[in-house]
Amino acid sequence: MGEVQYTEIITPKGTIILRTFTNTMSKSEIIDSFKYLLDSEMLTSNNLGMITDIRESVLEIDISDLEKMADFISNNKLLSNIKLAVIANSSNEALYPTLINFKIGDKLLPFNSIEEAKEWMIKD
Repeated sequence: MGEVQYTEIITPKGTIILRTFTNTMSKSEIIDSFKYLLDSEMLTSNNLGMITDIRESVLEIDISDLEKMADFISNNKLLSNIKLAVIANSSNEALYPTLINFKIGDKLLPFNSIEEAKEWMIKD
């Protein structure tokens, strides 16, 4: 079972939510994490975006799970209107956000570091 840690990153242009996954994560745990952020109002339209760090986790998801996650993001007005970044160690891990990107567009991109993702979010 996976664990998620939430951190707010304060920038001069606004707040970014950092979601750090550890251990093994399933599709339902990832979607539950989105729901938690939305229900707790930790993630709002005032945020610049959300960074998800998967470098310390093992994702147990398949292609159909990616489709369901893309649908969840697309069908949520808040999530579909903010920038989403995924930090991955390997090209295999970066494949997950890349495949979702094909469905939802350039609002979700993979990065190698939190700093790169932060720069992308604040540059506009």
